[in-house]
Amino acid sequence: MFVLVFWTITKDFSIVQERDLCPNADEGEETMVKYKDNKKYKAKILKKSYDEQYLRKIRVSSNGEIMPMKHQSSKGEKRKREEILQKLPGVFDTNHEKSNDEIIKKPRIRLIEESDEEEIDKDIEDEESSIDDTNSSSKKTEDDDDDNDDFDDHLGDDLDADGFHNDNEMIEKRVREREERERAEEARKVREREERERAEEARRVREREERERAEEAKREREREERERAEQARRVLEREERERAEEARRVREREERDRAEEARREREREERMRLEQMNGLVNPQQVDENDQLVRCRQAGNGRVPLVTAYNVWIDKARLVYFQRYLNSPKDLTRHLLKELVGEGNLYNMCARGKSKVEGIVPIPQDIVSAVEYYVNRKCSFSLKPGEFTNTINFMIGSIRHPRR
Repeated sequence: MFVLVFWTITKDFSIVQERDLCPNADEGEETMVKYKDNKKYKAKILKKSYDEQYLRKIRVSSNGEIMPMKHQSSKGEKRKREEILQKLPGVFDTNHEKSNDEIIKKPRIRLIEESDEEEIDKDIEDEESSIDDTNSSSKKTEDDDDDNDDFDDHLGDDLDADGFHNDNEMIEKRVREREERERAEEARKVREREERERAEEARRVREREERERAEEAKREREREERERAEQARRVLEREERERAEEARRVREREERDRAEEARREREREERMRLEQMNGLVNPQQVDENDQLVRCRQAGNGRVPLVTAYNVWIDKARLVYFQRYLNSPKDLTRHLLKELVGEGNLYNMCARGKSKVEGIVPIPQDIVSAVEYYVNRKCSFSLKPGEFTNTINFMIGSIRHPRR
């Protein structure tokens, strides 16, 4: 079955097969129709018929409406016209006239605009008037058989005078012009489509290049960020190593200083013992009740505070001091007061030399023994700076007691 459709986009009409409807619909409805390029476009179904020639005779307005066929000639007029043409072989040829009829009846491919309807109607009226003249001449021929030849010549002259052939040439010219316009329009559409495709391809190329540039810039930024982060990490590691190395050197220097001080103290004590043994020191000048002297002497009920140092303390007092194992500072204060004595601590300092005249440092072996014992026995240890500050605060409280 053939279907006359009106394209919604181009405002044009054409004849397609029913199988091209996707999906099939009734007359007056809109549906999708497959075109020559195998693409589907929206169109309105105007008429369905098994006769393709019938659909080609239908005229369609610019708004997609079927126009009335008021200018078509009847079958009787066509038959009479054919009879007249058969009687005039010298003037018209039947085959030639048939081709002219096909040219006249050939449907207009382009869309008929409302502004062209008056001109088309005028052309059709001229054609009908020519057909009426031909029919009237045919009637006269039937009435007068004797003057048939003269009448045929006269009728041929009338047809030539009416310009029937000129009308056919005009129609052919219009058809050619219409075909040329259609070809030009098709070529224009092809050019526009190619230009759109080229523009679209150029746009896609630009977008792809922009994406590639953006990705490259992003990768460059990420690489720079990684390099900066790596450089910062190296700087931090170098600073950490430098700080750790500096702290190690400080600890080693302090340990060397303490070891040197302990060595000098042992040498001094050894000299004092030798002097006492040789009688260089008056034993009467030594107070046996002095705590600083007693801490150097062993005896019944006394134990060494640390095996490596010559520092002795009463075992009962050491057991009593176990209650301060959770407080290294309190244990440090009580041990120093027990070993050195508050009277001796009044004129002493923790380590090194004092700028005040008459202030001497606590014997280094006693300080080292107390520090080692406190850090080993207590639940947590004191740093060297904290241990020294604890001793200085204790000496300050002895010099300036609270009132």
